[in-house]
Formats: sequence, C-alpha cells, structure tokens
Amino acid sequence: MDLNSNFSFGTQWYQEKMMHYDRYEEEVLKYNATKYEYRRKETQNTFTLRLTYKAMQDTLDLSLFSYIRPEDKDSLTKIEVSKKLNDDMKLSIGHNQFTGDENYSDREFGMLKDDSNTYLRFSYNF
Repeated sequence: MDLNSNFSFGTQWYQEKMMHYDRYEEEVLKYNATKYEYRRKETQNTFTLRLTYKAMQDTLDLSLFSYIRPEDKDSLTKIEVSKKLNDDMKLSIGHNQFTGDENYSDREFGMLKDDSNTYLRFSYNF
C-alpha cells in the first residue's frame, strides 16, 4: 500500500493449523519424550512487515522487512539502504538480524541467531 509517492507499507498474516494434532502429540510423547524438547504447535502464526521509503528522485531506497513467528519467539529483520549511483551502478548496505530465545534453538530463525550479518553490495548492470 502506498501511503504517499515516497513511502509504501505492506503487512501479511499467515496461519498454519496442523490436522490430527492429537496423533502427532501421541507419537512425539511415545518415541521422543526425553530427547525431543521442541514440539510443533497446533496453530502457527507468521507476520510480515515491509516498509520502504524512496527519496532523491527514487535514487535512494530505505527498506525494512521483518518476518515474525510469535509462537516460536523468533524473527528475521532485514534493513537495507541502496543508492543508485547512475543508471548502471548501485551501492547497497544492509543488515540481516536473526533473533530467538536461548531455549528455542530448533526454531526456524532461532537456530540462525548466530548468523546475523552485515553486507556491502555493489551492482553493475549492463
């Protein structure tokens, strides 16, 4: 959704529901009760958020994207600043931040929390 000519906003909610969850729980408890701490939830929610701001005649882009899973208590947040130097060249700097609680290392983003990174990218198109 464009809030004005320079700023856009987007969000999404996605929900998964496991069918026959009672059977899943029985199997987990039967075979993995002591060694398998992580169990899927019956319902899993995912939220995304994207904010983009364009400035300097659309040659400067500021972008934020976040992917959040509240039940798993983990997330991925991406921040990027891009500057078009001319029609062929673009310079970008960004950061990817993975988060998750200590006891949730089996979760989708929690297991990647040590892999957060910052990058610098130069693109040349011909």
